[in-house]
Amino acid sequence: MQKSVAGLLSITDLMPKVLAVDSTGMVVGRNWMIQFFLPGTPAPQRLSSFPKDTQARFLAVE
Repeated sequence: MQKSVAGLLSITDLMPKVLAVDSTGMVVGRNWMIQFFLPGTPAPQRLSSFPKDTQARFLAVE
């Protein structure tokens, strides 16, 4: 298992589950994915209300 995937194991319960995927474009003429809806507020709507140093940690890519 890759290191990046192993790091996600602790948050898998917080991630939406994929219900269906069509990457062939046969259903609606484009790629699509259906996921469970996660309750809460989308990050772009709330992130600016947090201190700047915590915003950097949210957006950090390793």
